[in-house]
Parts: sequence; C-alpha cells; structure tokens
Amino acid sequence: MARRQDAARRRGARALTARGAPPIFIVHDIVCARAALQAAREADVRIVLRSPPGAIHALGLGFLVALFDEVRQAESDVPHESVIDCDDDAARAHRALALGQRQVAFRGHRAAQRRLESVAAQLKATLLRGGVPRGASVLDDPATAMATALAVLQSRARPAKEGSKKKQPPPPRETKP
Repeated sequence: MARRQDAARRRGARALTARGAPPIFIVHDIVCARAALQAAREADVRIVLRSPPGAIHALGLGFLVALFDEVRQAESDVPHESVIDCDDDAARAHRALALGQRQVAFRGHRAAQRRLESVAAQLKATLLRGGVPRGASVLDDPATAMATALAVLQSRARPAKEGSKKKQPPPPRETKP
C-alpha cells in the first residue's frame, strides 16, 4: 500500500478523497444527472458526474456520450466534469477519447493502459482509474436523487468550528502596588 502511495506521489497523482476535491456522483440516467447538477447549483459547488462501472457494456458508449452531452447542454451554467467508465474495454475507451470525451476511466491491462494514456495525452484528455472511486455517491433512484445529492453536498460543507477562531490573548493581570 505504501509503495502505491509513494508511486502516486511521484507521478503527481491526487488522492480521490483529497480535501477540496469535487464530490463524485455515479449517475445511471438523465434524471439523476440533472438532479445532481441542480443540487450542485443550489450548493454552489463543482461536481463530477460519472457513469457506473460496467454500464458501458449494458448501455453502450453512444448512450453515455449522448447522456453527458445532453446534460452539459441543458445545465451549462453549472460547473461540472463528466467521466465515462469504460471498465476493461480498451476499444471503447479509445473510442470515447476519439469522440471527444475529456475524461475516461479504464481498468484493463497495463499495456493497453499505457497506449490509452498516450492517446489521451495527444487529445489533451485524461485517463483515470476505473471502478467506483472512494467517497463517490450513487444516484440510482430518480425519485430520491435530488434529496440524496443535496444531503451529500450539505454533509460535505463543513461549518466553521467554534474552536477555530484565533485565540484572544488573556487580559492583562492587575498588579498590586
């Protein structure tokens, strides 16, 4: 574990749960994606929308690209990023990059990963590690997506601690003559 963290530090990688990292929402459909963006608008924060791992096989790359394009156009005033998780399918990850997706997740063979990183660098895109990132919230129920997203964003907003104020120096002692 320590070796991985050291290697990540040398590469300049940022921890997924780093303080200040935008909240990540795994979205299954357009209703959940829009709910997450509406919650982000209300909380005035930047978020990351991410497709579920394996959804590329069930829904298809075209659907996921169209989903994130539609959401980006409909909610253009909300700052967000979108990530298509291509699971272990290098061909679909390559195609997602070629279609203009700026962030693609992949968790396949190392040789394929190196080649995809090269393609991503040429296209000024980013290849991320596949799977569900630590700290991500899953929005899979359209009926409760908005409430869930708001609850997640409110829990991440840390109120100022009472003890965080600068301590005032103690009042001067009265000296007796």
